[in-house]
Amino acid sequence: MGTGPIPEEIISEVLSRCSIAEVLGEHLQLRKVGNGYQALCPFHADSKPSFYVNESKGFFHCFGCGAGGNVFHFLMRARGMGFPEAVRFVAARAGVEIPERALSQEEKALRREKALLLEVNRVAAEFFRAHLLGSEGAEARTYLENRGVSPQTQKIFGLGLAPRGWRGLRDHLKARGEQFVSKAQSLGLLVKGKDGSFYDRFRHRIMFPIQEEDGSVVGFGGRALGSEEPKYLNSPESPLFSKGRCLYGLHMARGMIRERDEAVLVEGYLDLLALYQAGIRNAVATMGTSLTRQHLMRLKRYSSNLLCVFDGDEAGARATMRAVDLCLDLGVWGKVLRLPPEHDPDSFVREKGEAEFLESLKGSVSLMDFLVEKTTEHFAQGGIEGKRGALQELLPRLRRLHDPILRDHYVTVVASKLGISEARLEQLMRDGKAEPSHSRMEFAKHSGKPPASEKLLIQCLLLDPSLARGLDRGILKEMQDERLRELAGLIWERVEREAPPRNLSELFSCLESAESGEVLAELMSALEEVGDNPQKVCSDCVRDLRRRSLDRQLKDLAGLISQARQCSDTHRLSQLEMQRASLVLEKKRLGLSA
Repeated sequence: MGTGPIPEEIISEVLSRCSIAEVLGEHLQLRKVGNGYQALCPFHADSKPSFYVNESKGFFHCFGCGAGGNVFHFLMRARGMGFPEAVRFVAARAGVEIPERALSQEEKALRREKALLLEVNRVAAEFFRAHLLGSEGAEARTYLENRGVSPQTQKIFGLGLAPRGWRGLRDHLKARGEQFVSKAQSLGLLVKGKDGSFYDRFRHRIMFPIQEEDGSVVGFGGRALGSEEPKYLNSPESPLFSKGRCLYGLHMARGMIRERDEAVLVEGYLDLLALYQAGIRNAVATMGTSLTRQHLMRLKRYSSNLLCVFDGDEAGARATMRAVDLCLDLGVWGKVLRLPPEHDPDSFVREKGEAEFLESLKGSVSLMDFLVEKTTEHFAQGGIEGKRGALQELLPRLRRLHDPILRDHYVTVVASKLGISEARLEQLMRDGKAEPSHSRMEFAKHSGKPPASEKLLIQCLLLDPSLARGLDRGILKEMQDERLRELAGLIWERVEREAPPRNLSELFSCLESAESGEVLAELMSALEEVGDNPQKVCSDCVRDLRRRSLDRQLKDLAGLISQARQCSDTHRLSQLEMQRASLVLEKKRLGLSA
């Protein structure tokens, strides 16, 4: 993860002037503990606060999943920012000006490109809006009136109309210049025909502009006014729009989601508008696609509580079941409002009225209750095999409930519904414990458990980078864990060019991988393990690394010597024996056990 076009001294100044606790406190409920802060980790299902923020050293670390880094890494992971964007975000808050000269020509070009794409979408939205309000918009206005969407709501959400013709938008954009036409194609507003000419993708449709949190239009959804297929058509994936990331209405709802500490999730555009008009201002829509991890991560910036209000049919039930695993993975407490099978949120509000819908919200149940009920219903007629099938579905979810009170509750519920003892169910849960977190498995995959000497050596260098001057850089080759080797090399390089970090959190921005950042955070959170004599500990670590290296070489030689003897290769055997003797002498010279 390089520093890109922003100079290192600017990044250092941003880090030194920002408060990581202040920035993270806007996303998490931080609690002061000793010299730092604790919170529930936003990156895994956390029931006991395992997320630690060290304000003085400027980093965070989760003792549960291993996530860690500085304030930039948090924003990149929690808000999906790129590194330069995260630096600029924090710089603006800290009052640090990033000079324009720090931008590369490539970055300037990318900024201009994005600005032009956003301008094309803005012009298109105005075009659609004007057609809805014009004389040819009568049919669309009548349709919206029949669907209960008031003119005020239409205005607030910028609803529009794509006219029937094939080239209305194209000609409108062409008047702005040919580059508007080419950019409109990359955004999916225009399609290139077989003859090479462009035509409008959206025709004879109610248009729903999809806006980012800052209000900029990044895409569109279109609802057919006639028999056109498909009934709903979204913008294709583009440099601005991804339906797996974007949420319709989030720009309007984010403040109320934070205030009410709950997000209401629906599937369709009209579902969202119906709830908005019913006074539910903390609702967003997935635009007909399945809920994704990215969707949930965006919502979790504002609240860790989710209420799903999907269609009452089987498709809605399946969508709810998919939401269960995502909520468990990300530590979101989810609920569901079960509508009658014949209704979606929009039709329920129109037929039953806003008051009855608001009253029905009181009957929402937890996603776990919904999961248990649906699963046991599905396997109810299967006898013993049905119980096994239900357990196969439910056990992985029960194991992921980290709150002991919740887990005990659902163990009781599931045992009762399946007619088995709680003790037996508890045993089954223990027999198939959840796998270690991804981060921990990655650490093990790299090097098993890294030798303590490697970790302690890095911690010594973190406490006193000048210790690197007295060490042979060749010791890096002795280190087995590649991420620890990267960290050591980074510190050595900074010391050699007389630029040791002013703040340890600077190091995170120089690392190539997120895994290395997590290891650095873990080491920084336990610097007290070094004790009060880093120089001696450093020397001991180097000796241990050298001993381990010599032992590995001797072990390899033993295998080669055995092969040479089996092959009666006396010349090769003699060479290997000499190498072995040399290594043994080296161990004795260093005062290491032979």
